[in-house]
Amino acid sequence: MTWNKHLRRRGGAKPDAGPEIARAAPDRAAGDDAAECGCGGEGLPLLADTTCDPLEVLTISLVRFAMDGYCGGRVQCWDAALRTSIEVLGPVDGPPVLARTLALVLAVRSERRRCFRFLPSHCGRISEDEMELLAVLQAARRSDADLLHDFAASLVDRPDAPQLKLAARALAALLDRLAKLVASDRGRGESDAATTAMMPTNATRH
Repeated sequence: MTWNKHLRRRGGAKPDAGPEIARAAPDRAAGDDAAECGCGGEGLPLLADTTCDPLEVLTISLVRFAMDGYCGGRVQCWDAALRTSIEVLGPVDGPPVLARTLALVLAVRSERRRCFRFLPSHCGRISEDEMELLAVLQAARRSDADLLHDFAASLVDRPDAPQLKLAARALAALLDRLAKLVASDRGRGESDAATTAMMPTNATRH
């Protein structure tokens, strides 16, 4: 398994004048027609075609809400992230997942040299920067220290990314615990509804 094709480095590294993030398009209401999404990501991979599991799909959605909140300074984005995490994981597990996801976003903002491009929360595609962040999280979940170091360093365009690696490991540990709980429930013959609920139902495909 290799993520090299998803880790194309971009030119134009910026000095440490403060992190930047970039919304791919103006907000659209959840459930808009694909032709009206307007994010310009028609050539990007479909989120459903990646190797991410439902918990990682949820994480990408929460990252988008958080990035949008930072980008526009709107508390509604943070409210939406909290509501989504609670709706999917419940009032006990939802908030901690959001908190560790926010720590991951903060690490990216603190250590990354270049602009981070994210897609609208309802978009069914995934940006290259989001794919790189997903690679960091998956390396952490596999406890692969070498891959985690390489992917994290590539994402932030630095020799090392200690904050990002720590945040990724913390989030990975929580997601793995929740994944084991879901697997245990399924092993007892309970419904797959909880797993299915983790997949956003309002993703726009285009």
